[in-house]
Amino acid sequence: MDRTKLWELSAKVGGLFKLTVLLQKRIRELVNGAPKLVETASEDIVHIALMEVEQDKITLDDMSDEELEKQRSEEAGEVPPAKNPLTGNPFSS
Repeated sequence: MDRTKLWELSAKVGGLFKLTVLLQKRIRELVNGAPKLVETASEDIVHIALMEVEQDKITLDDMSDEELEKQRSEEAGEVPPAKNPLTGNPFSS
């Protein structure tokens, strides 16, 4: 798939980060045996997931902003702030 198509797909889902999260999530499902949602002879799971986005078969509607932020932090290698087990609030410095 060419770059122009990838940019179109990223705009379709709300940005490159959201496209990446969506693809990661769907590829994980396909690896674990989920059925394809598109008709294709391809066995390339990345290509299948991209086709599913292109044909509006999958979306990120089910991920909350909190889940997206957690995913973004994990990908960036950030460590979430420690929280007080009694209050659930982050420790202050």
